[in-house]
Amino acid sequence: MVVNPLSEVTANFQTSASLTRCALTYDTIIFMINFTNQPTLSRHEVDAQSNERKIGLLPHIETFLNQHPLFKDKDVQVSFPTVGAASLVCIVQTSDVRQVLKIPLSTKSFYKSEGDFLMAWEKVGVKVPHVIEEGTIDSSSYLLMEYIDAKPLNDVYRKGAMIKEEIFVKMGSTLRMMHQAKSEVFGVVKDGKGGYSKFSEWLDYEINQKRPEGAAFLDKDKHGDFQNAVKIINEFVGTSTESCYCHNDFAYQNIFATDPLTVFDPIPIFGHPYLDLARAIVIALGRGISDEASEQLMRGYAGTDLVLDRQALQAAILIQSQIKFGYWSKVGKEEGIKDVQTYLEKTKGFLV
Repeated sequence: MVVNPLSEVTANFQTSASLTRCALTYDTIIFMINFTNQPTLSRHEVDAQSNERKIGLLPHIETFLNQHPLFKDKDVQVSFPTVGAASLVCIVQTSDVRQVLKIPLSTKSFYKSEGDFLMAWEKVGVKVPHVIEEGTIDSSSYLLMEYIDAKPLNDVYRKGAMIKEEIFVKMGSTLRMMHQAKSEVFGVVKDGKGGYSKFSEWLDYEINQKRPEGAAFLDKDKHGDFQNAVKIINEFVGTSTESCYCHNDFAYQNIFATDPLTVFDPIPIFGHPYLDLARAIVIALGRGISDEASEQLMRGYAGTDLVLDRQALQAAILIQSQIKFGYWSKVGKEEGIKDVQTYLEKTKGFLV
């Protein structure tokens, strides 16, 4: 029989950090599902729906573990790392195995493609958590993945050490390898495909649909001409239809400190390499890393055989800045906006 009503499990997670247990009895053997902590909830109003979804998933995770062949009839410990706002991540451990169960909190279709992206990067030589299984829990896609016994870069290195140890060079080199996974479409992934065959159409969507309010934080004279930036990147790409598998959130908290680096937690999108590199640069600057981070990312990406078009990359950086500013303004990252604005003032000359 099943002990411990699901409603009580949910209530415990909402109101306290106490342990919750689910017991399943077969004859005289009792198997326990032990939730050792509670999911971390965001403090920002913009994430309220995600917080509610996290709590709502808990009883479904219990049912999943009770029924799954890998965990059925075993004592299971479930813990929730204190990272991640877009997904509910669980570390699931038995006496003989430790794995990661990840469930996106959004219903957006592109989250269903994370497994495909991880496997595509694995094929081109990038170290990622190996995907064991994909499926659905309570209408949400899930990934069951290899557990990587390592900490993210931001838990291992202080900001200054990231620069001193040239970790951003390694990140840039890794990102370039990831971009070897190619496609022929652009945009968020739906049914395994992107929504746009032309780069210019996809870029127009990105600018006008994703946080257009970010434009309020850009000054043409100080930071560069945004419309000119759009023209520059469109002319640089031209009529090429080649895209790549982009991480779209390539930052130190989404990379394990292994050798080589292990990449995880992408926001899957088919895009252009310069837009993905530019986004990584903007994210690093917005987290208070010195300008040297951007130089290291570019140096690592270029390696010894690639000359980056600095004008086109600067255009991409300005575009990604506007997109990120819209979200950051809603979650209290004003300092991050200021840091990127300062960088744009220093580097706007590359747009000329």
